[in-house]
Amino acid sequence: CGLAKLFTRVTDQRQALETPLDKLIPTLSSQIIYYPYILVEYKPAFGHIFADYLTSYSHWGYSDIDVVFGDMTRWIDTDEWNDYDIVTYGFGDQDKLYLRGQFTFHKNDPKVINQLWRHCKYLSEMDIRYSEKNASERKFESAEGCYSQAVPRTNKQLNMKTA
Repeated sequence: CGLAKLFTRVTDQRQALETPLDKLIPTLSSQIIYYPYILVEYKPAFGHIFADYLTSYSHWGYSDIDVVFGDMTRWIDTDEWNDYDIVTYGFGDQDKLYLRGQFTFHKNDPKVINQLWRHCKYLSEMDIRYSEKNASERKFESAEGCYSQAVPRTNKQLNMKTA
């Protein structure tokens, strides 16, 4: 599965993989086929995973699969596009700093913004999570929680908006 190969890009800074790519890719491919929901775990890393496809775009984002978009300029304010590094839309709990899976978009900044996911250790250690010794312990982990805590803790000066 070509998608599995793309998703293994999250291991690119690991020196020695516990599970080599030639075993990791087929394992991840079968996980994607039988448990496609695991792809949502990697939403925060999409800017890195799909970097080759995003070079001509100013922003990238993710949303729930049941969200349908129309003319985004009609409901995303100009300041949200220009003044913020990350904008996240919540539904009924906007007072909480939480990067929502329903809809969050990021400035396309390959060196800083697109690398913030690395502060969620489990995302970059895919090879450990999918190793044979951990096969019986594999579980879904929500990226929202980890990413929501990791981003504000970075030493980066980020402009974020919850709407």
